[in-house]
Amino acid sequence: MSERALPPLILKLGGSLAQGDHLRSWLRLAADLADRFIVIVPGGGPFAEEVRKAQGTLGFGDGPAHRMALLAMEQYAIAMAGMEPRLCMASSPITIERALIRKQAVAWRPSAMALGRPDLPESWELTSDSLACWLAEELCARGLVLVKSAEPPGNDRSPQALAAAGYVDPAFPEFRKRYRGPVACIAASDHALAAAALGAGRDFGVPIGVA
Repeated sequence: MSERALPPLILKLGGSLAQGDHLRSWLRLAADLADRFIVIVPGGGPFAEEVRKAQGTLGFGDGPAHRMALLAMEQYAIAMAGMEPRLCMASSPITIERALIRKQAVAWRPSAMALGRPDLPESWELTSDSLACWLAEELCARGLVLVKSAEPPGNDRSPQALAAAGYVDPAFPEFRKRYRGPVACIAASDHALAAAALGAGRDFGVPIGVA
């Protein structure tokens, strides 16, 4: 029987981390703890902002903008792998599993899996938050953690409240409903807490409910 990887943990590293001091710490965490089967979903970062600017200047529709935003995520993944060479870039379930079996943390390149999928609306309503939840379902992940630059606002941790506050994208509540595994969020500054929890096999972050 061929070796198989255990269900992965999805870490979505928000685009806003590109502006702070914590991105390298999260990348190092993923590489150091690669035997915990970690898949990183990159945000769009500064690359997606350029897509938004170009859309405003050139006037193309949301469909092309969505496809360009996927490529922006790929650029961020390439940058992450450049910052932490122990990461393995992967673009399909097979290549992801092969990397995890080799005990390498993965930086996901989304285009091959996400382009043209009818269950993924081509609009700014869907961003890397929802794509991370979608990937968690596709890979039967054991959990998803959204790493963001700040703590979630208020006390209501329902997907609807977080979407209304702009903490996650508008499509996220629907994708959270489809993925039945645990989802949490954590501030980027809490990477040491996350590393300790992962090393001990514990969950971490503030849970996000299903509804």
